[in-house]
Amino acid sequence: MKIHQIIFLFALVVLAIHLGLAINQFTSMGYVTTATLVSFITLLGLLIFFQKYYAKK
Repeated sequence: MKIHQIIFLFALVVLAIHLGLAINQFTSMGYVTTATLVSFITLLGLLIFFQKYYAKK
């Protein structure tokens, strides 16, 4: 683990917490499954992209 990877993973955790809080506000309207799915796909996509990007450097 390099320093930029640790910083990026920490940023992902913070982003996931904020997304989770936002999802909690939508649960009463029934959007929880869609919002959760979109947020996890986005986070996974970003993680994979940055891993490949830094692997080339």
